[in-house]
Parts: sequence; structure tokens; C-alpha cells
Amino acid sequence: MTFATYEGSRESGGPIQLYRFTYGTEASEFFAYTDHTQEVTVDHGGIIGMVAYQPVPVERDEIVSNGTLDRSSMKLGLDVSTELAELFRVYPPTMSCS
Repeated sequence: MTFATYEGSRESGGPIQLYRFTYGTEASEFFAYTDHTQEVTVDHGGIIGMVAYQPVPVERDEIVSNGTLDRSSMKLGLDVSTELAELFRVYPPTMSCS
């Protein structure tokens, strides 16, 4: 199901969270997850193009805004079986994730 189809539906529409973690300089160096029960595909256009967000359980803090989100931080909890967790388990990337 694409994001536009899900978002535009009167019966299926509802808030879902999309998380994209970039860990390198290449356009393909990212992991994409959603807290939805199904895979969600989003067309980001440009270099990234279509991204399939994989369904995984995600726990997160509340989003708090003090005027700008530039320097805000939020704790996320992901299952240790995700590829992102595996990336940090053995050899963490030299660049920070964003």
C-alpha cells in the first residue's frame, strides 16, 4: 500500500510514523521503518526515489517543540533484530545517523 493511498483513504487513514535513518554519504545508505502494521511505500523523488518503509515495533518519546526542531532530541526504541541495530552492534558507522 502506498502512503498516498493510505493517507487519502477515508477508512484506512490514520496517523502512522515514518522513520528514515541515513548513515552514510550515498543515497542508498539508509534504513526505513514504520510503526504501521504493513509496509508503506513513499516516493521521495530526486535521488532517493521510492522508499519502502518496513513495519517494525517502534517506541519513542513525545515530540516536544520549543520553537524549532533543529536541535530537538528524541529517544527511539527498536527491536534488536532490525538492520539498524545490527549496524551498530558490530562496527558502528563513522558518520552519525540522522
